[in-house]
Amino acid sequence: MKKIYTLLSLILCSVALSAQVFDVDTIYWSGPSSNRVNIVILGDGYTSGEQAKFITDATAISNAFFTTSPYLEYKNYINVLAIKVISNQSGAGHAKNSSDNACGSQPAATVDNYFGSAFDCGGGSYHRLLCAGKSYKVPGVMAANWPDYDQVLLVANSTYYGGAGGTYAVTSVNGSATEIAIHEVGHSFAYLADEYWAGSQYATNAKPNMTNVADVNSVKWKPWVGHVGLMNVGLYSHSGDASWKKPVNGQCKMEYLGTNYPFCPVCAEAHTMKFLDLTKPYDAYTPSNAATIDGSNDIIFGISTLLPIPNTLEIQWTVNGNVVSTGISKTYTALVSALIDGDNTVQARLLDKTTLIRSASHVTAHSFLINWTVNKSATTGISTTATTDDFKYTLYPNPTSNETNLLYHLNAAGAVSITLYDLYGKAIPVLNEQQKMGDHQLNVNASRLGLSSGVYLVSFVKDGIELSTERIIVE
Repeated sequence: MKKIYTLLSLILCSVALSAQVFDVDTIYWSGPSSNRVNIVILGDGYTSGEQAKFITDATAISNAFFTTSPYLEYKNYINVLAIKVISNQSGAGHAKNSSDNACGSQPAATVDNYFGSAFDCGGGSYHRLLCAGKSYKVPGVMAANWPDYDQVLLVANSTYYGGAGGTYAVTSVNGSATEIAIHEVGHSFAYLADEYWAGSQYATNAKPNMTNVADVNSVKWKPWVGHVGLMNVGLYSHSGDASWKKPVNGQCKMEYLGTNYPFCPVCAEAHTMKFLDLTKPYDAYTPSNAATIDGSNDIIFGISTLLPIPNTLEIQWTVNGNVVSTGISKTYTALVSALIDGDNTVQARLLDKTTLIRSASHVTAHSFLINWTVNKSATTGISTTATTDDFKYTLYPNPTSNETNLLYHLNAAGAVSITLYDLYGKAIPVLNEQQKMGDHQLNVNASRLGLSSGVYLVSFVKDGIELSTERIIVE
């Protein structure tokens, strides 16, 4: 689940205090940012007079995402915002020194754009490699304009073909821009590898769709092996090094661009798991607070849910441990006459039964509980108290230059483990101890933990169940 931003976190974020404020437009809004995957599109190389063009470009890209699975199925879980960053000059830079000789007629250019977007980056091996040379400005812009974000996509105002993955995905506005954007966000958001051979420097077992395990019975995507459908999932060798394997060959969007190339099942699952990691499948529930209820009326329990398209969210209702309903019903009516004297427990268990996920961890990682205690007394009437297993927390300042603080509340005592992961999957343990119910504060010191600049995922696990993942940006 996502962090809860407070006024304190905004005040303490020193980066936000000095960064420039720009206009923010809503491209697509499905609900509160605290419980959505927030994709933020930044423009680069758009002057003050080109902001209408930027919104048109950003909208086209957003629309393309929502025609692509699994963004299509999880549209209700996503917000898309656009920040109108103003550049002094239009376009993207071009050193015209790429060794692949793919520059064509594009002239050399130095452009005064805000984030330093330019082709031929990374040593000039590939003209199409379009990077933000001043990406260090991104955290400040986000902190000052939309701090509650999950993925940044930077759009460079150039019609030449190019893009890149990394912490922040980058695309040009070439005719293939929408496909470039979806592919590059696949790297940045779902941590996917290219399924073409990009070079040994990118080969790693940390990627969901890359491995050097040659045993089909041990490969991490084993639940998908032999999948019968549009793609036959198995072990396919990379062209540049046969010891490295991919799940499909020549069929996935991580290998070829085009609307006729969907994400393979393994890549689609990685996206879907991330959507469900960052959200919970409901926004609110009723009764929501401790309340005394008219004992002459039956009690209606309800949940405001986020539904996949088509709906695959299952809700199981139990009363005092007995299952009374399993299906898609978002409400349950408890008959007062059927309640026992004293405390009664009404519980809703929510789990997405999507066929896009076959991972064994899904059931525990993405099962959500809402519990109500209903007290029936002949003298005081009927009262309800709502409790959930939600993990409430605040992370500040973020981005940080060295130290950040994690404030969190436990609804019940339990074994707590907090671990940082870098983008290569390396685990950095931070905390592992039994903790009491109540409020806790943890200081995360980048220097003490040996963290270099970059983006890290913080995983919060209680009693063996991961309750939250969030990112920390160390500058």
